[in-house]
Amino acid sequence: MTEERTSILHAANRWLDAGAHLGAAARAAYGGEAKRFFEHLDAAGIRDIQSITESHWLDYLADLPRSRPIVGTRRKEALRPSSALQAARLTRAFLRFCWTQGWLHWVPSLGSQRCGGFDQREAFRMPTGLVEFLLDPGDGDGEDESRSRCVVGLAFWGCFRPKEIAQLKGRDLVVAADGSGVLRAEWRADEVVIPAVAVKHLTHYAGLRVARAGRLAREAALIVRLGSEAPLSASAAWRLLREWIDAQAEATEGYRLSTRAIRESHTQLAGVDASDYLGAIERQTAIRQRPTRLTLPRQIGGQRVTADLLGKMTASICAS
Repeated sequence: MTEERTSILHAANRWLDAGAHLGAAARAAYGGEAKRFFEHLDAAGIRDIQSITESHWLDYLADLPRSRPIVGTRRKEALRPSSALQAARLTRAFLRFCWTQGWLHWVPSLGSQRCGGFDQREAFRMPTGLVEFLLDPGDGDGEDESRSRCVVGLAFWGCFRPKEIAQLKGRDLVVAADGSGVLRAEWRADEVVIPAVAVKHLTHYAGLRVARAGRLAREAALIVRLGSEAPLSASAAWRLLREWIDAQAEATEGYRLSTRAIRESHTQLAGVDASDYLGAIERQTAIRQRPTRLTLPRQIGGQRVTADLLGKMTASICAS
């Protein structure tokens, strides 16, 4: 008698239904990983559970640290080690569920996640042209390019995420007499210091908006939709960062970066030869630098972090 076949999609839905106790975020993570695994298998012509072998699973795990252009657009980039290990755990749980249902005749190992191939020394790669783009005064920018320069700058100087960029208001920017400034976002415990060149980008962008729409209210969004004064959405901010990353990659074969690389560029550059003030970098970026909290004096602040970082960036251009 021919064995009844069970579609992977049906099995994945049954697995998710069995996790009724999961919260919304966990359920979304489970569903997203099931879809990524399904896309990988579907590209290999595997569409039912009974056809999955342990080799197929191990091939999938081996693919996680690499670029995967055959799967969906939002899931094709190489995963970070922590994300890849989570993917391995979730797919193992899914396959074990299939085994308990009698759909599989083999069970994934309970030991190692079998997700190797990571080289932490190569985990970070700075986007090509980022330093030059951020230090360019942008005097001739139109509204489109100026907005892009501001969004990339916010992601870099303060490590703001897309959602945070969308929430920033005009009143959050305070400009000092020397042309530098600070951003005082209400959800950040500490102000973010930005150099004069970044302030110039933001004021140039604001000037283009004034010329188009008139005087800007203090409560107006710092970054808005193109040709409008409607606030930028988090997804639109993500797309702007993604488009800038993709534009830099066009001429570089095998170049794959996430928008996170813009933020990480700040912490990587600022942290070089800066072990005495990593706590200040944490306050500037709201990103932990070490697994334990540092207790360095707070008199070392964002001004020093930004000034030192600006010097390193300028030196890198002079040396190139």
